[in-house]
Amino acid sequence: MNGALRPFDKSYKSAGLALMVEILTGPLVGASFTGIGDTATNWGNLVIAIDPEILTDRKEFAKNVSTLIAHVKKTKKLPGVKEIFMPGERGDRITKQRLHSGEIEIEDNLYHELKKTAGKAT
Repeated sequence: MNGALRPFDKSYKSAGLALMVEILTGPLVGASFTGIGDTATNWGNLVIAIDPEILTDRKEFAKNVSTLIAHVKKTKKLPGVKEIFMPGERGDRITKQRLHSGEIEIEDNLYHELKKTAGKAT
């Protein structure tokens, strides 16, 4: 399942979170939801910004988030899983590798089409 979180306690909790996200990005902002409405063009987006200092000390918040991430990354892994990634971590790692090597991998068919297009431009 891409883009989904497996709940650590194997309970219903992730279903509740998914429902809340659906409510915030569908009915709350007047967008389509769960196949109701124009799902092709009426996507829902909601941006929420929270200043942690309104609720807690910034350094304490950062320390607690780091502790939480370390705890999650030490969680027992499923068979065949070598590492638990936080959102964005895998992409950041790939970006650093690409910047370091100066190269990116692309599929052969894309490479050949780019070469053909470049040949037409000259």
